[in-house]
Order: sequence, then structure tokens, then C-alpha cells
Amino acid sequence: MSASRAGHAEVVLVVGEPRSGKGVLVKMISNELKSRGYATLTLGIDLEDAAREGRLTWLREALRTAAREGNVHFIVMSLRGRRLEENSRLSEEEMDILRYSRYVVICTREDGGQARAWKELIGSLSPEAKVVASLTSVFPDPNGSRAWWVDVGGVISGKISHLDEEAYLEGRIPTVSKRIVRSVARAILKRTGVEEEGGAEGGEGGG
Repeated sequence: MSASRAGHAEVVLVVGEPRSGKGVLVKMISNELKSRGYATLTLGIDLEDAAREGRLTWLREALRTAAREGNVHFIVMSLRGRRLEENSRLSEEEMDILRYSRYVVICTREDGGQARAWKELIGSLSPEAKVVASLTSVFPDPNGSRAWWVDVGGVISGKISHLDEEAYLEGRIPTVSKRIVRSVARAILKRTGVEEEGGAEGGEGGG
């Protein structure tokens, strides 16, 4: 099964504020894509030596690895957490990473209100990048009672619960958050043309 051209991996980028759960979300998206039969390289898991030199170095090495091996479908990574203030600019490294990215997931905190700012910045810097999800991270919410999501036209929006590293390692991520990530993976695959577009769907928390 292939979601991209042979030897070419699509970049999935997660952006948002510090402590919004981006690292856990990266791992969950990667795991979901793998469960569907796609090979991924994931920042924080693969190519650790290159990651210590910088995210752009890691991304370039991941792209070279994908081209060399010919069977990597997706590279999943995040930018360092940051707030976008008025007239805020990304670093040159961050802008380069964004230009490489085909699909973007925005994950912001409840007290942040940063989703619109990220969408505007992505649209101005990389019109080719597609925002496939815009999620508000709710923490703490170990039961997922405050989570909900809707998929309209292949774009996921809503609240995702308890993206906590310890909960992830111990297998305690709320079920509803896992369902939301499955929807994000489907949205990515719809954009590749591998999975057919569906109607609007969604759900509520309590998982």
C-alpha cells in the first residue's frame, strides 16, 4: 500500500503552543498510520542522533532515508512549541520545515486562542500545506469527558483530551482521543487520494 510516490515521503507537521501535547500527538498519529499499513519516520523515535542537531537536520535526514529505502510513506514531526504574537515570525529553520510539509495539524491550548493565527501564518508561508486538523488540547481530562470532534470536508476540529506523556507511556490516553487521532489519520489519507472522501462525522467525549 502506498500513499505517495515511490521513494517520496509526505511530511505531516504538528504545530502549536508549548505544553499542548504535540509530542504525544505526533506519536499517536504515527502509530495510527502504521496500524493502517503505512511506514513512518517519527521525530522523537527515529533518527535520534540527527534530531539532536536540530529539527531541520532530522527532517532532511529523514527525507534522504525515505528516498534511499523507497518504502517510507510519511514523516511525522512537530515544531518546537511557541506562541504566535502580533508580527511574530518563525525562525528560518521553522519556515523551511513548514515549506517541506504537506499536511499540518494545529494543536493549541485552551487558554491560547492561537488556532486562527497559525492558520493565517501557514496560509501565507506555505499555500501548498493543507491544514487537516485544528484541535484544542484539554488537560487534565483523563476520562475524555470534554472531548469532541467533527469532520467536515476532511478537516477535523474539536477538543482532544489528556495528551499527557505519562498517560501515553502507560496506555491511559482516553479512548475518545484515540478516535480523534483515527479521524485525523483518515483526513490525511483522504488528501492523498488513498481513502475516499466521506460525509461529515464526529463524536463526543466520555471515553
